[in-house]
Parts: sequence; structure tokens; C-alpha cells
Amino acid sequence: VSLVDELGRALPPALGRDETLGLVAGAYRPGTTLSAAFARLVSRVFPDLVVLDPSDPVLKRLVAPVLARELAEGSPVSRLAAEAGAALLAAGYHQQVPVRPGFLNLFAVVDGRRRALGLQGDVVEVRGTGERWPLAEALARLEEDPLPWSPGALLRPIAQDAMLPTAAYVGGPAEIAYHAQIGAAYAHFGVPRPALVPRPRLTRVD
Repeated sequence: VSLVDELGRALPPALGRDETLGLVAGAYRPGTTLSAAFARLVSRVFPDLVVLDPSDPVLKRLVAPVLARELAEGSPVSRLAAEAGAALLAAGYHQQVPVRPGFLNLFAVVDGRRRALGLQGDVVEVRGTGERWPLAEALARLEEDPLPWSPGALLRPIAQDAMLPTAAYVGGPAEIAYHAQIGAAYAHFGVPRPALVPRPRLTRVD
């Protein structure tokens, strides 16, 4: 049984139900990747929206310098985010992302899976594989082919805004909380930080 059929059974009869199922079925087809299916669905719902695939080789090349600095400088994002997180906790707030020592804010696809990367001195550890790359080798791999590499949660906004300069970022409480930890990292990477705009919310009471 396909997931589209399962969705059809889960949705109650309502206005727009059949149209919604048609849109989903037209996007999520056999042989289509999840990212391509999602892009097709969003484009049909919002035809004026520009949808970019972050795995596009050209986009990967544009963001590679940010990923390389995170690697070469021993994860400055983690260091700065940890300092900001400690200040937030001391002021009575929470830190959205607890920083794990020894981890980079980078992932690489190895053996067909997206793997977390650790850094011990001048050695990059590919978690879950036992592979260890000298730092110089890891940087050479990234320069030669950035396609398998991707940023982690704290580095992603900086990489994104370095590639596509952003005037304002509209986000919910969780997304805004990320930025409380990475403001200093924006300055470190020389990337202009967007204005943060809380997403409007409302509660409807019958």
C-alpha cells in the first residue's frame, strides 16, 4: 500500500481533500527522490515561489568556502555557539542546540549515508564508519567535490545566507532561538546577519 493511499485513508472528508490528494499523488511518484517530490508539491501549491535544491552542484560550490572554514578552523561555529549558549543559560534562558564537544557542524555522505564528522586534533573522524582522515585530506576532498558535504544545524543558516544574502528571516520560536546562539558566528564568517522577524501566530477560540 502506498503512502499516498495511506494519506487518503487518514484524511477525513472535507473541502479540498481530493484536490490535496491529487497534488500529493502527482508529486510523490515512484522513482522520484523525496527532495524532488517536495519541490514539485511546493511549486504547485505556490507557483510564484522559487524552490532551490541544496544538492545542486553549482550551489554546493558557492557554499563550499563556508564549509571549508568550519573544517579548517576547528569548528568556530561550535565554539562561539557554546559561549553564547552558556551566556543564555546564565541569564535564565535555554540554549536551543546543546553543543557536543568534538563534533563539527558538518556532515559528509560516506558509504551512501550522511555521516556526522568529528575533529580530534588534525584528524577528522567519520562517525559510524571508523574512517579517519587527516585534516589536509578532508579539505582536499571538500575542494575536489563539495557535493557529498552539507552543513549542520548551526552552520546551515550562515551557509545559506552566504550563498543567498537575506534581508529578513521570518521564523517561529525554535528557528529564532537558533539565531540567539549564532550571532557571533555570522560576524566571524563575515556574513551579514538578516533581521529576525517572528512569524505571526494566533489562537482561535470557538
